[in-house]
Amino acid sequence: MLILFCFLAGFISLVIFFLVWFAIKGLPRQDDSLVGAFNALLEKNTSASFIVIQKVFKKEFIQFYRYLDKFGNPNIMMSFPIADWSSKYKDKLLELLEAEGLKHEIDTQANMHFIEIDCGSEARKAEKCARLVLRNVFSFSANAIYYVSVEM
Repeated sequence: MLILFCFLAGFISLVIFFLVWFAIKGLPRQDDSLVGAFNALLEKNTSASFIVIQKVFKKEFIQFYRYLDKFGNPNIMMSFPIADWSSKYKDKLLELLEAEGLKHEIDTQANMHFIEIDCGSEARKAEKCARLVLRNVFSFSANAIYYVSVEM
């Protein structure tokens, strides 16, 4: 009976661990199923919402945030940090953005600098930008799994 109780307690602990893990990291997805997360971001009624996309067991991540344009319409901005871990990707990203004709700017106003790509109000364009970075900058495979955390 004690063995059964210990097994059951261990199983319940494992289930709770994974539930907390997914609550923190977000649901796992592939990069061709991100449009739903971007649509959810656009539909929220707060301008402080953002998405973090990170490959399972990797440190590299990308982030997108929701902002309102001058007319009050929701839009999405990709914000790529220029930090110690990401500086090796900066030139490759800038080169790809130029090749793809995607408007971007480097935000140097904060303590940390960011490459910002305006995706407008198009969830598909945000998904395209995410895929560009995940596959062509970070060189992750097309069938890689990512945690997608939507913070509202």
